[in-house]
Amino acid sequence: MRYISWWSILNAILLGTILVPAFHVMICKKKCSFKGGILSYVILLMLIFFRVFIPVDIGPAMVIPSKRIYTVINNALNSSICSRISIVAVIIAIWMGGVLISCLKWIRQVRITRVNIRLIKGMASRFPEKYRDIALSAGIVPERILFSEHIDEVVTVGAFDYYVLLPAMDYSENDICNILRHESEHIHHKDILIKMVLHIASCLLWWNPLIVLFEYDYSMLSEYRCDDNAVKNYSDSEKISYVETLKKMAVIKNSAFYECNAAGFAIASKKTTLVSRADRVLSNSEYSSKSELLVMAGMVMFLFSYAVQVQPSYDVVPVDNEIEITPDNAYIRNIDNEYILYIGDDPIEDVEENKLSDKPYIGLEIRK
Repeated sequence: MRYISWWSILNAILLGTILVPAFHVMICKKKCSFKGGILSYVILLMLIFFRVFIPVDIGPAMVIPSKRIYTVINNALNSSICSRISIVAVIIAIWMGGVLISCLKWIRQVRITRVNIRLIKGMASRFPEKYRDIALSAGIVPERILFSEHIDEVVTVGAFDYYVLLPAMDYSENDICNILRHESEHIHHKDILIKMVLHIASCLLWWNPLIVLFEYDYSMLSEYRCDDNAVKNYSDSEKISYVETLKKMAVIKNSAFYECNAAGFAIASKKTTLVSRADRVLSNSEYSSKSELLVMAGMVMFLFSYAVQVQPSYDVVPVDNEIEITPDNAYIRNIDNEYILYIGDDPIEDVEENKLSDKPYIGLEIRK
C-alpha cells in the first residue's frame, strides 16, 4: 500500500536537497561530463526528480526512528498559534502563497516572451532557399526557420509549435548544417517542454534554491546530448568545423527573456560550459559500460529510498495492563473505506488512512 504523509514529503525534500547538489558536482567534473553515455546522466537526473516529486510511503517499508529532529518537527506541526491556528495550516498557506507568486511571475515572463517572439517573427526574414535541402536533411521544416537582426544567438522557441530563429549574419553551409542538426535534436527530444516542466517543479519548491539546479543540469546535459548526436557520424575535420561554429555563435547574451522557454545552439550561462562542449566534441569519447552501471546503481538507490522511512519516535512510557500491538495479536479491518483497529475480536479504535504507515499500525494485516 502507498500513502502520502508529512514524513514522506519531508524525506523526499531532504533527499532532493542532498542528491541534487551531489549530482550537480558530479557532472561538473571533467571526467564525468567528458565521457560517453550522457543519456545515463539524464536518466539519473530524472530518477532524482521523480523521487523528490513523488513522495509516497510504502506500507512494509523499514522505519528508522528519529528521537530528535523529527520529534521536534512533529511537536511543532502539532502545535498551534494562539490556540486557534495550527502550524500546519500556516505552513500550507505560506507554501501555497509562494507557489502562486512563483507561478504568476513565470506566467508573466511567458507572456513577455511570446510578445517578444511575435515581434521578432514579424520583422524576421525567411530562410534562404539555397539552404532548404540542409534544413530538410536535418529534419526541420524550412518555413519554420527565420533570420532576425533583433536577436544575438540561435534559439529554438515553442514547446509544441516550434520556430528556429537565427541572427542575421554571414553563415557558411557548414555553419547552417551544424546549427540545424543541433536544433533538430532539441526539437526531437522536446527539450523546451521538459525545461518548462522542470521550471514548474521549481515553482512548487520555490523556497529551496538548490532545486533550480534541476533546470541548470538538464540544460547542460541536453546540450551535451545534442552535440553528441549532431556529430555522431562526423569526421575529425567536420568536428573541428562544428567547434568553429560554436565559437562563432558564442556571443554575449544581451537579454534574458528566453529563460526556460527556449533551447539554443550556443546558449550557456558560463564560458566554461562552451569550452567543455568543444572539448567533448573533439575528445572522440565513446559509450562507456560504466554508464550502464551508473543507471543500475541509480535505479537501485531510487527503489531502496522508498523502502526506508524516517519517522518521529518517542520513548514509550509503560502503562499497567497495556497490550502491545503486533501483527500477531492485531489487525485492521476496512469497512466502507473506514479503518478500525482490532485486537483479537475486539474493535479498539478508528484509524485514519494517512496513519496506516505510522507505528504501531504499519505492518498490520488489513482485512476486508
